[in-house]
Amino acid sequence: MKLGIRRLAVLAAAGGLAWIAVWNSTSQPRAAYDTLWYARFGFLYANEPVSKANDLSWEVFAKYADPEIVAYVEQRGGWPWKGFGDQTRQRWVGIYQMRPIVPLIAAAAYPAAGTESLLLVSALAVVIVVLAAASLLTPAAGAIATIAFLVPLLLNPMAGGWLVHLTTDGLGMALWFAVLAFAVPYVNRSSRPCLIAVGASVCILGFTRQSAILVPITFGLCAGAALVAHAPVFRRFVALTAISIPPLLLVAFVTAAAGLPSPG
Repeated sequence: MKLGIRRLAVLAAAGGLAWIAVWNSTSQPRAAYDTLWYARFGFLYANEPVSKANDLSWEVFAKYADPEIVAYVEQRGGWPWKGFGDQTRQRWVGIYQMRPIVPLIAAAAYPAAGTESLLLVSALAVVIVVLAAASLLTPAAGAIATIAFLVPLLLNPMAGGWLVHLTTDGLGMALWFAVLAFAVPYVNRSSRPCLIAVGASVCILGFTRQSAILVPITFGLCAGAALVAHAPVFRRFVALTAISIPPLLLVAFVTAAAGLPSPG
């Protein structure tokens, strides 16, 4: 993934414009019940008091979630959730705490974006996808092919809608793109920086979504296929598999040390 600073800035700006297009072309709802939790932790990480974090997260949820879901939550006891003080129900809280990347990004954006800070997470997801596609497709097939790939992907109600959804799903999808964007040049050129970047991307993905566990499985299957085909890239897929495992062990160690639920 070799991009000059100027080109990187242009592509990031294009990704921002793409996010605006996707955000405005997808229909509501753009938030789910999970959004309440990620928003709440984001506001808490931004040093807001608990009561205000609860109020602000409800404001985000009520604005972007399906009105029927909002009404359902209100009818079932509303918000904040009544189990925060019950130690026997802390596993539920832990499920969201073990995915800290989204709320941490939201917390960093909070001073500038306020209650809309989660929108910047969804924008980041689209920007990552645009950068990854440009780094992979443009050198091989040209800019037109890259655009032809991105436009139907981003404007697809399913893919584009999930990318901008205010939960961890969109960023998780984007990080998969990032993993592949670094893995492909490593397989082609045995670039050590790209190998390290794969490991870093898997680590971030591991603290975002449980799907990170599929990365070494995917690379392992590729290594097996390369071995059967006697392809010389076999060793590189083995290296990708190996670099993907320590980040997942780190995620497992951190969540266990913090008393959080297992990533599985």
